[in-house]
Amino acid sequence: MGNSSTSASDKSSLLAIKSSMNLNTHELLAKNWSRSSPFCHWIGITCDARHERVMALNLSNVGLTGYMAPELGNFSYLTELDLSNNNFHGKIPNDLRGLHRLKLLNLSYNGLSGDIPPWIGDLSELQYLGLQSSSFAGSIPIEVGQLHQLKTSDIAMNELSGRIPVEVFNISSLEVLILASNSFSGEISKAIGDLPNSES
Repeated sequence: MGNSSTSASDKSSLLAIKSSMNLNTHELLAKNWSRSSPFCHWIGITCDARHERVMALNLSNVGLTGYMAPELGNFSYLTELDLSNNNFHGKIPNDLRGLHRLKLLNLSYNGLSGDIPPWIGDLSELQYLGLQSSSFAGSIPIEVGQLHQLKTSDIAMNELSGRIPVEVFNISSLEVLILASNSFSGEISKAIGDLPNSES
């Protein structure tokens, strides 16, 4: 059995996330995420069986709109967060910086904007970073080079500019890097030749 207080914290965070979303386009989710049912059985939720804590949150392609709730940063056991193919807007909340177990972060195909936050580099277990097809601007933070487990990064089709930091090409685990349809300047580092499956 899980720790009842921490499990209760996960449930209250999920209900706060639900209240921040416009669920009119997805009535099933609105009804399924109910206080009266175990949250580990809710649509899009995968729990750790031992601790009954949220391990994965997959709400891709369900027509959600609104801002990303700061409570998304409350799930200390979270390894996968997939909110792709919705209509979230605004910035990535800084509260996500504490998700140190996160291996997959997919926020692609939304209306998110602002900078790619430097604290992304603190998510040391991250293996997949998907931020394509949004409205991110500014430059790629050099802190991305701290993601020593990163295998795939797709940041294509945004409004990014500036130079691509050489630190990105020093990630030895990186296999796929997709940068197309941005406004980068300068030469792409010769180190890109060390990335066997990269695309630019």
